[in-house]
Amino acid sequence: MSNEEQELEARLADQEYFRPSPEFVGQANVSDPAIYDRFDDFPAGFEEYAELLDWDKRWDEVLDASNPRFMSGSSAGS
Repeated sequence: MSNEEQELEARLADQEYFRPSPEFVGQANVSDPAIYDRFDDFPAGFEEYAELLDWDKRWDEVLDASNPRFMSGSSAGS
């Protein structure tokens, strides 16, 4: 693994997740906190929401992590 890739991996591991503030949650259209919890199950939680969208072609995988610098969601879907 190159130094660039190691640095990226270290930065990704250090990132924190910030929950929305109570004020934001209060004005949001989504009021069930369980919806936010589903995103903790990554990437399966994202697949659940992607299933709710209409697709011309279903994706091959939820997350294409073959090149970490340029990750993309729902690869090959349209």
